[in-house]
Amino acid sequence: MSKLISLCFPIYNRIETFKYTFSRTIGEVCRVNSDEIEVVVSVNPEEKTIEETKRFLTEMQEKTQIVVNINETNIGIGGNGRKVFELATGKYIWMIGDDDYILQGCLDRILKAVHEHPDIGWIYLAYGRLDGYPEDEKAQIGELTSYLFQKNGYIADGKAGVIAVHNRFGGKTLFSSANLFLKSAWQEVADENKDDNPQLGATFCAASRGGIYLDDSINVMAGGQTTWSEQADYSSLISYFRDMSFAINHGFTESEIHSMIRYSMRHSLLILWFRAYRSLFQGSEIGKQALGFFFRIMPMQTVISTIFLPVIGFYLLLRNKYRNRVRRKVCAQYRNKAGADPDIVSRLA
Repeated sequence: MSKLISLCFPIYNRIETFKYTFSRTIGEVCRVNSDEIEVVVSVNPEEKTIEETKRFLTEMQEKTQIVVNINETNIGIGGNGRKVFELATGKYIWMIGDDDYILQGCLDRILKAVHEHPDIGWIYLAYGRLDGYPEDEKAQIGELTSYLFQKNGYIADGKAGVIAVHNRFGGKTLFSSANLFLKSAWQEVADENKDDNPQLGATFCAASRGGIYLDDSINVMAGGQTTWSEQADYSSLISYFRDMSFAINHGFTESEIHSMIRYSMRHSLLILWFRAYRSLFQGSEIGKQALGFFFRIMPMQTVISTIFLPVIGFYLLLRNKYRNRVRRKVCAQYRNKAGADPDIVSRLA
């Protein structure tokens, strides 16, 4: 039987962290106890941890129904993400990282929203990010995103809404563990891109199909243990350009997608240009790819921005200081908020 919401977990290797985060999420699923929610787990096997992972998932299946898939071989991050979406039967799919977990009240708010507004194509949630491992009780919240939500609740014009969110977040890639969207939109985009898991493109496609829902309560806690190598950072950048292009002809025109990419580039100049040029001088191939894309998509802005990089850097430094001040105010609000999730209160610096 089809469900309304599929919580999808593609996992690999980090079993100790996953035990903590998944147990927290399953606790919330059991509390809500809704037949409209399903949990799907797909595991990329790792020799040292696979047996412990199987035992843990068996224990969790005694608490609630969980669909578990164990891949015969490691099919990679993208392949496993695609696999867990293929197994999901929900109207909405929600990929949650193995170092992230949902907080109390999150599922209640989502269910209420989609029942009140069945035309919703996309849901995005505010989240907190920890400065360490989630299972470490001393790890404190280093970031809260609720201050970036200019609007809250249902927005009828989903296309305009998702563009506004993209731009409000400085053109950053949307955080997958806070991101729910129509599976039908993902299927449409994925059918044309069988070698990828086009999650970002599907997000924009889904948002264009109806309304969207934004929730500025802190709904998700993200682990802060991911460390990006320079190679991974550039790969992620190239992936952003590629994934955004997946939405072309799926609710968005090429000019609309390129406009958002330009916005992202203008608001990430310091980090993009500095790293790309440094990589170029070091002979990195992926740095050349990034710069090649910059010059192809917005040649004049690239030249001007490179010339005025010191001024741009000073502006971004001031902007970062302002945003940090706002973050501290948001932290104070949540610290003093009656009825806040105990985990938020305990982890606020």
